[in-house]
Amino acid sequence: MAAVAVFAAMTADVGSSPGRHALTWYEVVVIGLVTLPLAGRRRFPLGYAAVIIVMAIVLAGPLGQADTAVLPVYATLVPAYTVAAYRERRQALAGLAICLPGIVVLALLGPPTIAGYLVGIGMCIGSWLAGRWMNRRNALVRELREQMGRLASERHDRERLAVADEQARIARALHETVAERVSSMVVEAAAAQLMLVRNP
Repeated sequence: MAAVAVFAAMTADVGSSPGRHALTWYEVVVIGLVTLPLAGRRRFPLGYAAVIIVMAIVLAGPLGQADTAVLPVYATLVPAYTVAAYRERRQALAGLAICLPGIVVLALLGPPTIAGYLVGIGMCIGSWLAGRWMNRRNALVRELREQMGRLASERHDRERLAVADEQARIARALHETVAERVSSMVVEAAAAQLMLVRNP
């Protein structure tokens, strides 16, 4: 759903750029190649980032100075956040190394201003840092869930041992009671046997 939404937003954005009348089939295909990988970004973050950066550059090239807002923001924020949020530190840094040069190239294809470069790089790094924060938060949540699972398992084991101990205690008490009664019956039967001879 996110990929379809971004595809619709990007086609509308590129198609409504100043001085344009309609999208070419080439642009529609490239926009599809840019947006469809969004569906698998969590499983393949590094591949997703590389594909998005390359396809965004391929799409931005023919657009030239066209005023498009969705493509630069999408290609700047989402890949950097994705590699940072869903991969460990080393792969996240590799993803940032993929994204930053791509952002610089995208900035070169747009209006050539220092502010544009700085904003693009700042957005990329900010998105990456937000992804790292989310990664640490998710790791903490996973750790807490594992601890809760271990505590629940330990509590279940303690309850099971307590039940087993109680069952053993009841069995011992019952055994002692039955043994006492049987012993009394044996003694009484022996006494009755002796009394039966003397006084039937």
